[in-house]
Amino acid sequence: MDISISQINSNDLKEDEYMESPSQITMRNEKNSIINGVASTIVMSMSNNYFALFAIGVLGATNYQVGLISSLPQIIGMFAMIIATVIMSRLQEKKRFTGLSILFTRLFLLGMFMVIYLPEEYRAWTFVLLIGLMNLPGSFAMLSWQSFIGDLISDSRRSGFFSERNRILTIAGMITTLLIGIGLQWFDKSDPLPYQILFILAFLFGIAEVVYLNRHIEPKKETAPDRKRFNFGWDAYKHKPFIYFLICGLFFNFAWQLA
Repeated sequence: MDISISQINSNDLKEDEYMESPSQITMRNEKNSIINGVASTIVMSMSNNYFALFAIGVLGATNYQVGLISSLPQIIGMFAMIIATVIMSRLQEKKRFTGLSILFTRLFLLGMFMVIYLPEEYRAWTFVLLIGLMNLPGSFAMLSWQSFIGDLISDSRRSGFFSERNRILTIAGMITTLLIGIGLQWFDKSDPLPYQILFILAFLFGIAEVVYLNRHIEPKKETAPDRKRFNFGWDAYKHKPFIYFLICGLFFNFAWQLA
């Protein structure tokens, strides 16, 4: 039976990964997580930050439609979280699910690129629906990524790592937003071209985001035989610190959305 060189190299790579020490694997995962996070931050800076401007300046969206751009993703995300909780409780490996969720989320950017070619009366509503539906796989990706990275980074290392990671991501977001803001000054506010360029670039960075997510090394976990078929995580509500955190989070997001 013939075996290609690429298959041999792939098998050797997997063997090399598992021959690494736990500290080396942790360092590799942290490096890939930072690059993945930078790509994700650039995607958000290139797309989400300019949804409202694109809707108002180019598509002529009404105040009601602009309001839906903020509220519809939250409504869809609420139901998506329930579905994602059920799915996550049944997964043995989270990397594949997380990567696919991110990829499907970024594919919506291509749809936003194409919106301008629709009849004028359908553009704004199509854009609003794309933003709302994008949050379905987006919520899957957010929840699964949090669970995925929590399994890879130990408790003792987690606070230091995320502090460093967030610092780098903040710098990346600031630089990206600044450069885009300067670049948009060269175009007319009603010109769709700069926004289309941003959506395409964001999609390409989204591909890089998925690539570096897949480079993480994830240990496979066996599902416990006595695990219930559906697990909505109701036990968490018996933990008082979680309840306090939940109340603060709800109050913060309510006030934030009002603003």
